[in-house]
Amino acid sequence: MERLRRNKIVIAVLVLPALVVYTFVLPYPLVRTAYYSVTNYNLLSPAHYVGLSNFTTLFTADPEFRTALLNTFYLVVGCIILQLPIAFLLAFWLSTSKLRYARFFRSVYFFPVAISGVAVGLIWQFLYQPKLGIIDEVVRLLGFHSFQFAWLANRTAAIWAVVIAVSWQYFGYHLLIFTAGMSTVPGSLLDAAKVDGANEWRLVTRIVAPLVKPFITVSLILITTSSITSFASVIALTGGGPGYSSSVLSLEMYQNALFYSRYGYGSAIAVVLTVMNILAVIVIGFGMYRSPWRRVRASA
Repeated sequence: MERLRRNKIVIAVLVLPALVVYTFVLPYPLVRTAYYSVTNYNLLSPAHYVGLSNFTTLFTADPEFRTALLNTFYLVVGCIILQLPIAFLLAFWLSTSKLRYARFFRSVYFFPVAISGVAVGLIWQFLYQPKLGIIDEVVRLLGFHSFQFAWLANRTAAIWAVVIAVSWQYFGYHLLIFTAGMSTVPGSLLDAAKVDGANEWRLVTRIVAPLVKPFITVSLILITTSSITSFASVIALTGGGPGYSSSVLSLEMYQNALFYSRYGYGSAIAVVLTVMNILAVIVIGFGMYRSPWRRVRASA
């Protein structure tokens, strides 16, 4: 076995199938998408080079794209605000408390992650129902007896309804990431800080957060990139409506490429999505590396 591990030919043969699959699953489609983004390909006729006209139209003459771009930004910011702090603080509480059923609660919080995005969209579609939905019913039980709000039919509220549904589905995933990170924090360090008079807030901000910064970085990148490319929950919950007020970039890409047969135009949106994801990873990685938490950790 050791001899096989040192044999480069054996290693190459074992790696080759996965490399071939990877080449056709990721790089090749990316190259083809970039090529189609500068053409007027419509799935029916040959592609003709049109330069950057698709991108020019996107940013200057397509109000639906601008709305989808703004909604994608709202989705990213909303998911970060809802998922990151809640998952982090809940993970800290479950990790430091003597709660008897902590593992059970982690499993419960993670359960929505195992549900498909379409199913999550359908679940929340029912919850948001004005007459039968639980959300409006809870508001009525609080004393607002005549309250009835069409969350998914309101052009302003629809995108935020999507933000809540997506955050509910995935915050348990980041809870597990933070729980894994906090398991690396020495308990003796926390005990010493408590002896020195540190309260819970100082424990979180001055000790735990700096020590689990790599996990926060990973979680932040995952939330951002998944929100930028979010599709299933949006199409199941609102379909981009009412009108296109809750549409996002991935939905615009899908509709243009496959519904309207404007494959070149849809590919241009896909290129914008890819560039946004790459820039998000670079900015978050660089920003977290340069954050003051480096100095806090060094001083700790």
